[in-house]
Amino acid sequence: MAAGGLRPPTAIDTPEAPAILARAQVRATQNRRGAAGERDDAGGAEPARDQATRRAAFSRPPAGAGPVSPLGREYAHRAQRLLERYPNAALTDLHRLDWMVTRDMARAHPEASKEDLMRAIQEGSPRIEERKRGHVYDYAERTTRYVLLDPNVGRARGEAARMANRERDRWF
Repeated sequence: MAAGGLRPPTAIDTPEAPAILARAQVRATQNRRGAAGERDDAGGAEPARDQATRRAAFSRPPAGAGPVSPLGREYAHRAQRLLERYPNAALTDLHRLDWMVTRDMARAHPEASKEDLMRAIQEGSPRIEERKRGHVYDYAERTTRYVLLDPNVGRARGEAARMANRERDRWF
C-alpha cells in the first residue's frame, strides 16, 4: 500500500485508461507533425519553408565569430517586432528601420558605446550582409554616428549619465 493507506490505481480501477492513452498518442503524433511543418495551413502550423524564410531574414555572424552579443540579440528582437508591425518596411526602407532601432537602443542603453551599437547593427540588422555587401562596417559606423548626433538621443544619454553620477555621489 502507498503512504496514507491509499493504493495506486490499477487498470481494473480505470477501464478508460487504454482509450486515454490512445488519444494522448494521437495528439503527440499530431504535435510532432505540426512542429516539423507537415500539417497543412488549416491545421494551424506554419510550414517549414515559411519558418526558414522568416529565420533567414536576419543575418548572423559567421560560425566561429563568437557568440552574438546581448545588444545584438536585442537589436534583432526589436527589428523583428517593427517588421511584424509594419510588414511593408521590409520592402521599402530597412535603413530607416536600422536608424529607429539604433536610436531606441542608444536611449535605452546609455552605457553602450558607439562600438557596442555598431556591433549590434552588424549582428542584428535584417539581411545586412546582403544589403550592404562590402561596406557593412562603414554603414554601421555612419548609422551609429548619425543616431548619436540626434539631440534627443544626446539628451537622454546625458540625463542617464547625470543620474548615474548622482547615484554614485550619493554612496561615496
